[in-house]
Amino acid sequence: MKRSLGVCGVLALCLSLAAPSAAQESASETFETGRTLLQKCGGDAASQSRCLSYIEGVADAMRLEQAYRRTFFGARVCINQNILSREIKDIVVRWLKDHPDRQRYPASQLIAQAVFKAFPCVR
Repeated sequence: MKRSLGVCGVLALCLSLAAPSAAQESASETFETGRTLLQKCGGDAASQSRCLSYIEGVADAMRLEQAYRRTFFGARVCINQNILSREIKDIVVRWLKDHPDRQRYPASQLIAQAVFKAFPCVR
């Protein structure tokens, strides 16, 4: 009986020590990178839908921020109000393919860079 309690205690200790690294690994996998976004954009219909939704979310956040502050992190972007979501997606996908060295960075930052490049405000 004592031996089985000891084994259970050692097992519980091992599991508790292993848990943080597993949690850290799964947390890092939840963040979208340019590479994972590009994979979704070229995947099956469900993945393509997630890709489009992610890009729409970032573009909407950029529009909202600019509406309140007139800039997006200090820069101005002028997204055409008549542009379709899939057109923004095409711009982002093309930008990601043209910059493979940056695909390891957060997708939200890369989407913002692609949108800034495509829709600069002309004074």
